[in-house]
Amino acid sequence: MNKVLIYLDEEDFKGSLSLLGVPEKIYRDGRYETYGLCINGEYEEAYTRFDYLINVSD
Repeated sequence: MNKVLIYLDEEDFKGSLSLLGVPEKIYRDGRYETYGLCINGEYEEAYTRFDYLINVSD
């Protein structure tokens, strides 16, 4: 199983979400898991888009 980590940039959240299209093109068989990385923030929409969401705060 392939794993894909995408950093969720608070200044360009929509751009970060658009990166979810990349693994679909690379791993055409659909065998991948997506991880979203949030630093000091929470994004409601991200919970439904990623398989896993990692929230880090300092």
